[in-house]
Amino acid sequence: MTSGLIRDADRHASDLPTAWRSVNAGAAGRLSAMLLAVCRGINRVAEVASCTILLAACVTMILEVVFRYVLNDSLSWSEEVARYALMALTFVGAFISYHRDDHLAMTMLLDRLAPRQRALATSLRDGAIACLAGILLVYGFQLCQSVANTYSPVLGIPEWWPYAVVPAFGAAVILQAVTHVARRSGDPLNWAASALSVAIVFGVTYLVQLPVLPTLVAAFVVSLLLGVPVGFALAIGGMIGLASSMGAAALVVVPQRVAEGVNSFLLLAIPFFMLTGAIMATGGFARKLVEFVELFVGRLRGGLAIADVLVSLIFADISGTAAGDTAAIGSVMIPEMVRRGYTPEYSAGLQAAAGTLGLMFPPATALLIYAFVAETSVAKLFAAALIPGGLVALTFIGIAYVTALRRGHPAGAARSWRQAGTVSLRAVPPLFTIVVILGGILGGVFTPTEAGVVAASYAAVVSLLTRDLHAKQITGVLLDASVSAARVTFIIAGATLMGWTLTSMQVPTLVMHQLERVSDDPFVILMLINLMLIAVHGLMETVAAILLVVPVVLPLVTRLGVDPVSFGVILIINSAIGLVLPPVGINTFLTTGIIRGRVEAVTRQVMPFALGLAVDMVIVTWFPRLPLWLPHQMLIP
Repeated sequence: MTSGLIRDADRHASDLPTAWRSVNAGAAGRLSAMLLAVCRGINRVAEVASCTILLAACVTMILEVVFRYVLNDSLSWSEEVARYALMALTFVGAFISYHRDDHLAMTMLLDRLAPRQRALATSLRDGAIACLAGILLVYGFQLCQSVANTYSPVLGIPEWWPYAVVPAFGAAVILQAVTHVARRSGDPLNWAASALSVAIVFGVTYLVQLPVLPTLVAAFVVSLLLGVPVGFALAIGGMIGLASSMGAAALVVVPQRVAEGVNSFLLLAIPFFMLTGAIMATGGFARKLVEFVELFVGRLRGGLAIADVLVSLIFADISGTAAGDTAAIGSVMIPEMVRRGYTPEYSAGLQAAAGTLGLMFPPATALLIYAFVAETSVAKLFAAALIPGGLVALTFIGIAYVTALRRGHPAGAARSWRQAGTVSLRAVPPLFTIVVILGGILGGVFTPTEAGVVAASYAAVVSLLTRDLHAKQITGVLLDASVSAARVTFIIAGATLMGWTLTSMQVPTLVMHQLERVSDDPFVILMLINLMLIAVHGLMETVAAILLVVPVVLPLVTRLGVDPVSFGVILIINSAIGLVLPPVGINTFLTTGIIRGRVEAVTRQVMPFALGLAVDMVIVTWFPRLPLWLPHQMLIP
């Protein structure tokens, strides 16, 4: 979900008195133009750096695969390079997203404000972000100084090199925040609002000692309501909570915690799988999959709706993200469904629900992040999600079929044998991508990160050979994938700081004791956690919810005898509900944008699917051993 608030805020300047506008048109206008030019220059550099970093990471991991399986050797430095690449990619991509104003943010409240009030709220937002950026700049520079005389264990480079991206990010974001406010300089209250925000954040951080947990929660929630991007809001809440708990001196750990949150080899799989999805979406693979699936279900009543679910399931095994699944398949399926007589709102609601399958099938980003947080086997978690994910897909198909009977949705036309053969041949390359990913990971051939880069390389080569992707599009695909990945990994960075703060305050222990007082029945506890998660998903999307909730409740879940892998699958189905229901409802907002409709109308159409998800969640919660059957049969440790 993107805000676009700056563009809306700029429009309200025409409502101000002409005299004030003419006075400000001079110095303020020149300042705004100068700042904007500088930020655009920084953004161009950042875009080149982002593409270069992702490409370098791909080459490094391809070399690692070649050395391991062809030369029977390994590159000792590949993992270290990969980790540092992800750190750089996260902060560079996060700046690009902030420059574009397209970070994941909760903007439903702001969207209901009048233009002038929205501009003031956005200025408050930019002031809060500038405060966090200032902390990252000052203490990030200190962090670089503190590690100036230490060297990385493998490459032998100074440790401050990879950490230098943190203060650089802070400086760039401060400049961009000032530029955002300067663009609204027709109203002096915007400057006052930003100054007020800075004063409040720094006052609470350095001057006023407030109750720790209420202050942390209030800082996080208010930041979200102001439209602060989720990653920034998590970091702001963690920063203020840390200062309230341990004093301002503890802020020295802020840049370290934020950077270490993405210093992970496993998490590099996220940009690789996003790159695979971006290549296949640009290369027309999505349409080939739609045509292939229609061969089997197209002649049923409502067959196109059923095909939508099945194609979303197949593409989920490629893109790894619910949003990517929704956007790639929705851009093809929704217009086609409308053309064949389905209402735009139902088409959007169906695709919003079907897109949640991107959470449940490997190589889902959410599953990777849960495995990272819970320290469990990625292959076992991927296998465990297949049966519950299939249950959800069957539920969606059943709802779509019943709806088709009730509403008289059309059946598709028959295909000749020649047409069927042509369509099937065209579908082989994208289907083989699934074999590469699932076979490589579940078969123990590749790590998830290696499987991601192999799949991306395969998709790129096939798309170039078939001319579905042109060489001049590669830069755009690299940029889109790197920035999309950074939106997710920056949330991980912010959530790492928030989680570290909550752990230092012993919040997980307190929550565990409170839940234990209610019941010792695993089903009751799991249902309470599900209800809590549904509430959490009302404020944040999947990645942030996983990073905050799992460390808090997982110790209790495992103590009750529930396998962490089963709990991960339950959590993912719960997260799917959050993806389709406002106020977060990222999938619903995406599909609403495709049809240019109203969120309320699409939400009404998505409700039967949300109820189906809730039923499936209860089933898996009642039978927590269901997800474990397939990993046990496959002897995955």
